[in-house]
Amino acid sequence: MKKVFMVITLLIMAEGLLACTLFWANRNNEILCAKNMDWSNTQTRMLVLPTEDGVYGRVYFGIEGSWGFTNTSGMNDHGLWYAGASLSHRDDIKNTYNKPRVQGEIVEKIMRECATVDEAIAVYSRYWEPHWDGHTMIADRFGNCVVVEYGEDDVVFLRNDPDYMIATNFYLIDSLNTRWTNCYRYEVADLMLRDSTAISYDLFRRIADATHAEGGGPTSLTTLHDLKKRKTRVFSMFNYDEYIDMDLAGQLAYGQHYVDLANYFNGIKRIAPLEDEELCSDNIELTWVGDGDDYVIRYGQDPELDTYEQIEYHAEPEVQTAGDWKVMIIPFISVCLVILRGKRIWILMIISVSVFSSSCYRVEPAHYSQREHKIILTDQIPGDLYWKVLSTGNDYNSETIIYQAKVVADEE
Repeated sequence: MKKVFMVITLLIMAEGLLACTLFWANRNNEILCAKNMDWSNTQTRMLVLPTEDGVYGRVYFGIEGSWGFTNTSGMNDHGLWYAGASLSHRDDIKNTYNKPRVQGEIVEKIMRECATVDEAIAVYSRYWEPHWDGHTMIADRFGNCVVVEYGEDDVVFLRNDPDYMIATNFYLIDSLNTRWTNCYRYEVADLMLRDSTAISYDLFRRIADATHAEGGGPTSLTTLHDLKKRKTRVFSMFNYDEYIDMDLAGQLAYGQHYVDLANYFNGIKRIAPLEDEELCSDNIELTWVGDGDDYVIRYGQDPELDTYEQIEYHAEPEVQTAGDWKVMIIPFISVCLVILRGKRIWILMIISVSVFSSSCYRVEPAHYSQREHKIILTDQIPGDLYWKVLSTGNDYNSETIIYQAKVVADEE
């Protein structure tokens, strides 16, 4: 009995697993930042709150649980961005200087009222934040970045020294102390940023891919932000082939709205041709998977696809089937056994299966589709071929990164 309840308790506690990787850089007049949100809850959401009554417009990204929406990162219309990552729990944090408290979370006050890192620091310096099992990275469109942590008796502010910053799940202020744990994700992101001369969405996408998590606490959402342009690129369930681009001004123009982000991704991923694969020019097959029915395929010899040809593709609608009976068979058999035999052990089995099956639905959605699509291109000019897939038909049309292959002349 004790072992059964221990297992159930651990399954429930897993709901709160939260890791995350945050990184920011300011190079060559570009200011980019990103967050990998690693959490056992994969119900990712976006909340957009427009400007009103002198409060800045803003977008929040996070998850929805039984308690409602929890924002874990966001950006406002002045180009101020924040993101949080969890840290080891501490019992020694107290309001040493008797600071006043704000209603709600300090970071929400900052997103409503602040436009710069200095203004955000002023808010943290004045008010007390009682819930502190993590640290927060804040950056602005002017090239400033700070990580806010709790030190010995109050918050501390760690400003960027080089032109980039990273935060994962150990205290940056006390990283040499053995009570905190370092992690490989920090080292990987640091190496990739240190070795790069320029920054781009593509570099940040590769860093996010190199540091993503899978399993029970997967990277369910990755957000990349351009703070100068107030634009965001979103990836879902560590599929770094497919993304959605968003413009904050455009989102604010729709008014307040709350979005289930997973609904707008199709699990698109390239199958063939592979990178730099050589193809005969008279018969080129482009193959991908995706859950959508309608796509546009763009292709050409321009690496950025600023100039391109395109083909519309309409798949045959998928045949809808009844719910998967295999998911329900174990609870059904368990109920029957309880009725027939009345054994207490089957009651425990029902409880365990219920917790497990609900976790299965919540924790691990597929990160790409199993539904295959194909088009054939004929008489292509020999040389490099670039192509991408765009889904159509909803409010947030997703698209893939640009793929590359090599076209060779047919042998006579």
